[in-house]
Amino acid sequence: MNKTFPLASLYTALAFSCAVPVTVQAADRDDALRANYWAVQGGPNHLSSWPGEVNFGGPRSDASLTLASGATVGLVLGRQIGKARYDLEYQHGQLDITAVRIAALSENVDSRLKYDTLTVNASRQLRLSESLLLFAGAGVGVGRVNLPTIGLTVAKCKCITSASETGAVVQLRIGMDYQLDDNRVAYLQLGATRLPGASSGALPTITYARRDVATMAVGYRGLFN
Repeated sequence: MNKTFPLASLYTALAFSCAVPVTVQAADRDDALRANYWAVQGGPNHLSSWPGEVNFGGPRSDASLTLASGATVGLVLGRQIGKARYDLEYQHGQLDITAVRIAALSENVDSRLKYDTLTVNASRQLRLSESLLLFAGAGVGVGRVNLPTIGLTVAKCKCITSASETGAVVQLRIGMDYQLDDNRVAYLQLGATRLPGASSGALPTITYARRDVATMAVGYRGLFN
């Protein structure tokens, strides 16, 4: 009779019986947690294009900006109550503009767009182990986008004028916490933020649609009472 399997099963059962109390104790500790926190984060963002429409005072033409991945940085201040977190978050992001197209005309450019958001977020965490936690959440708030004036050499005009707008922002996020100790957490976060559109005032005017920018951030969170 092969006794390897029963012995392996015994070891597995013993390991499981030791691990479960640790997880349960950690979960109980999470339920009882009441603390304030601050966080800093930063990482790359991605948006491949931003479409728009140019009005030359009569005729209208489709336009589009080709974008390269940029970066975001953020500051967070919040409150944790059990497994739930509620916070106020500020983010600043930039994206490089590498090309512009108006109707059939296109040209490579070197410019940059910027955006800022301020959101109120709510998220909930799920403990996977003593040190690892999964979290997901959403936020709403206000944001501002600023797009630059861009000229087309082939058309000999500054056909795209600067545009800016302040409007509503919605964002979703999911991530993983690594608990360094009871008061310090490192985390990796993936998110999507819907930015407001923008428009310019002087002819030729341009109007940009709302766009979703994808973000990835590495962050550090500190808890305090």
